[in-house]
Amino acid sequence: MDWVLRPHSAYAAAIIHSDTWEQHKQQVGAVLESLKKAGLTANLRKCAVGRREVRYLGYHLGGGQVRPQIQKTAAVAACPIPKTKKEVRRFLGLASYYRRFIPAFSELTSPLTDLTRKGASDPVQWTEPCQLAFERVKQATFGEPLLYTPTFSLPFILLTLQTTLAPSPCHG
Repeated sequence: MDWVLRPHSAYAAAIIHSDTWEQHKQQVGAVLESLKKAGLTANLRKCAVGRREVRYLGYHLGGGQVRPQIQKTAAVAACPIPKTKKEVRRFLGLASYYRRFIPAFSELTSPLTDLTRKGASDPVQWTEPCQLAFERVKQATFGEPLLYTPTFSLPFILLTLQTTLAPSPCHG
């Protein structure tokens, strides 16, 4: 399927997204023609054409936005406090599916990740930093975070954190 859709990669994968209705009709036609040439068919029961918003792989897509599906993130919010390394890994795996919506996810979850390291006790030793990280991840995942499609006609502003690094011993 990736090979068949490669000529349409700018606007199609499993979803065809367009800026205008006229453009959408043209792009859908081009994708269907490519499928036909490859001897493939589209299952009409699984297709939705002309939708402004769709749910796909745990995300809500539409209007230039990507949001997590609330029903899916409810599973993160409902997680009980992990008691074993396996349960911590399970929680981190579930939450990390939505990490793109959580700024500094790795730093936020580091107290939880530390619980899974080799040599860490099992059952885990739940501390205040672990509880705080657990609650913040749940809150960030269950909130209404959004990712917006950039407007390429406008300028971009790139913000970075400036850190002071100690001089390298190799560079005196």
